[in-house]
Amino acid sequence: MNSIQTLEADFIQAGSNGHLSEGKLYLRRPGRLRFQYAPPSPLLLIGDGLWLILYDRELDQVSRWPINDTPLGLLVEKKVELGTRTKVTEVRRKPGILGLTLIDRDKPEDGSVTVTFSDTPLTLRQWRVIDPQGMTVDVALSNLRLNGRLDPELFVFDEPVDTVQ
Repeated sequence: MNSIQTLEADFIQAGSNGHLSEGKLYLRRPGRLRFQYAPPSPLLLIGDGLWLILYDRELDQVSRWPINDTPLGLLVEKKVELGTRTKVTEVRRKPGILGLTLIDRDKPEDGSVTVTFSDTPLTLRQWRVIDPQGMTVDVALSNLRLNGRLDPELFVFDEPVDTVQ
C-alpha cells in the first residue's frame, strides 16, 4: 500500500442493497480520492484531503464527513503503518489472494475496511467498507494505473449554488 502514491482505475461497486454502480476512481495520497460514477448514478464522492464529500446531483444534496472518521481514511493515509493507528483484525490467505481487515485503533466504531490483493505481483484488487451502521460497500478495481500524474483539480469539490446542507 505504501508504494502507491497515486492510483487510477475503473471500478464496480456493490452496495448492501445489491445496487451496482461503476465508474472511475482516482486516488492521491495523502487524503485525496474521487469516485466519478458513470450515469445513470447521480453520485460524486470526493476526498479533498480533509473532508469526504458526497454529492447527489439528483437531489442536489451535499454531505460531508471528516475523511479520517471514515474507513476510507485508512486507504488514503500518507503512510499506512499497521499496528500504530491502523489495527489488523483479520488476515485471510488463499491461493493467489491476500486479504487484510483494518480498523482505526482509536476509533473502531467508525467501521472497517478489508483490502484484498492478488499476489505475484502484489496488486490491490478490491476492498470492502463496513460503515458504523453495518452497511457494506464492495469496490472491485480493474485497469489499474499506479503512480502516474493526476490533475489536482480532480480532488476539488465545487460547491453547487443554492445547496442546503
